[in-house]
Amino acid sequence: GNGVEVNSIPALTQYFEPDWLIERSKCNNYSRLVHNQFHSLIDNKENTTIDSIVTPLKPISSKDIHYPETKPTSLLIIDFILILKEKNLLPCIVFSDNRMLCETMATCVAEYFEKLEKNLRETK
Repeated sequence: GNGVEVNSIPALTQYFEPDWLIERSKCNNYSRLVHNQFHSLIDNKENTTIDSIVTPLKPISSKDIHYPETKPTSLLIIDFILILKEKNLLPCIVFSDNRMLCETMATCVAEYFEKLEKNLRETK
């Protein structure tokens, strides 16, 4: 068509790969790129292209998603904190819109360090 080329948006892996930590602003920027491209396709009435994008986007259920490895949240947050410590990035603040997730992660972190402290006291 005569609109924005589909290739003008980098692939997800290309866009996010250089970062080991992805900030919300970077996600928002990528979202904006995709949004603008869709609007361009709509404005240019490129219905064939729009249909070819929309058709394969059937609802995804969580069992269809396969990550390289599945880990419980408790291990992920501990790994994350240990990486931050290793990279000398502590203290830090992590934001989440999900209160339940925040509480779960806080509990996991507290339990991890309580267990670690208990083990250290027992070995002294």
